[in-house]
Amino acid sequence: MNANLLKLLPLPSETNPIETQLPASSSTNLAEARFIAPSSSLSSNEQASKLQEHNSSPITHAALSSSIFDSTIEQSFAEAFQALANSDGADGWRLEREPEPLLMSPLSVEATSATTPRGIFIPDFALTRDDLRIYVEILGFWTPAYRERKIAKLQQLKERGDLVLAIPTEARDAFASIATAFPIVYYDGQLSATELLKVLRIRYDNLAERLAQIDAASVRKSIESEGLLPERTCYGLLHCYRRSELPRAAERVVGNNIAFTSGVGFYQIDWLEQLRGSFVNWLGEIDGNNLREGGGPMPLPQVLNESRKRWPSLAACEDETLEALISLWPEVHITRNSIFEATIEVLDKEGTPFTKQEALQPKVENRPKKSVRERSSTIKKRIIREASQSELWG
Repeated sequence: MNANLLKLLPLPSETNPIETQLPASSSTNLAEARFIAPSSSLSSNEQASKLQEHNSSPITHAALSSSIFDSTIEQSFAEAFQALANSDGADGWRLEREPEPLLMSPLSVEATSATTPRGIFIPDFALTRDDLRIYVEILGFWTPAYRERKIAKLQQLKERGDLVLAIPTEARDAFASIATAFPIVYYDGQLSATELLKVLRIRYDNLAERLAQIDAASVRKSIESEGLLPERTCYGLLHCYRRSELPRAAERVVGNNIAFTSGVGFYQIDWLEQLRGSFVNWLGEIDGNNLREGGGPMPLPQVLNESRKRWPSLAACEDETLEALISLWPEVHITRNSIFEATIEVLDKEGTPFTKQEALQPKVENRPKKSVRERSSTIKKRIIREASQSELWG
C-alpha cells in the first residue's frame, strides 16, 4: 500500500473522538442526531430540555462494571467521580460518558459555504448541572501524528468555551499551542476528579447567579413553620452545592429571630431555647433514673432516636445534625470512647452531672425543727432534774 495512503489511516488507539463530515447547512440532520450546536437559537431552558432527550446516560455504579471504556484512565476517573457524587462531593455535577457530538467550526470563515463539510467531535464525558453543560476530553501522548491530528480538531472547537481538556504532564509542551484556548487539567498517570472539580469552580462557578435566585421570604416562612430546617434541606433552598457556600447564602435570610449554624441549619432562636430547656430537663430525668439503677451515662444513639420521637421537628434530622445541635448547649456533654461508641449526659457549671449526687445520696426523712423556746425549756428541765438527784444521795 502507498505510504501516503497509510498516513491517512487513523491509529488503532484513536477511536474516540469520532469525526465524520457533515454539510454545514444540514441543521435538520444534526437535530435528528440529538446534537445541539453552540450557536443554536434555542433558549437556555429549551436547550436544557433538549439535552434531556439525547441518548447519553449518567454514569452509575451499576454501569461502571458494564461500560466499555476506551482506557483505564477514563474508567478510573469515572469511578472516582461517581464516588464523590455518591458522597455529595461532586458540587452537583452529573457525569455522562460519550455524550452528543460537538460540531467543529472551520478554521477559515471566508472559506465556509453551504456545501463546506464540517466535522463532529465526540468528547469523552459531559458534566451537567442546572442549565450548565460542560464537556471533558482526556488527551493522551501517543505519537506525534496523533497529537497533530488532535490539535487540528481542537483548534476548530476553541470558540465554544464549554470544553475542558485533560492533558498528561509529559505532553504539556506538545499541546502548548492550544493550552490558552481551553481550561486545562494536567494529570500524571491518572486523572484526578478532585482536580477537575477545582477547574470547574474557577472557570464555571455561577454562585452569584444562584444566590440571586434565593426566595428569602419563602425560606423564612418555612423556618417559622418548622422551627428548624436541617442543613441538608438548606442546599436546595439556597441553591448551593458546597457547604462553604451555605454561610454566604444564609446571610440573605438570617435576622428577626432566625439564625444559621453550619452543621445544623436554619432555626428560630426562641424555638431553640425552648427545645434546650425541655431537652435538658428530659435528659436529666432519664440520666437520674439510669444512675439510680446502677447504670452509667446514656448511649448517644439511643438518645438521638428518642429525641426524634419526642420532638417531631427533629424527625427528619440525621445523626450528625442532631449531634451538632445538641453540642450547642453547654449543659450537655458528649463523650466518645471510640468512633462507634458515644455517651451523653447533663452537666452543671462545675462539669458534674446534675443528677449524679442526688441519685447516689441515700434518702433522709426530713423532721420538723423545734423552736428555740422548746429547746431552751428542755435544757432547763434536764438541769433541775440532775440537781435533785444529787441531793438525794447526799
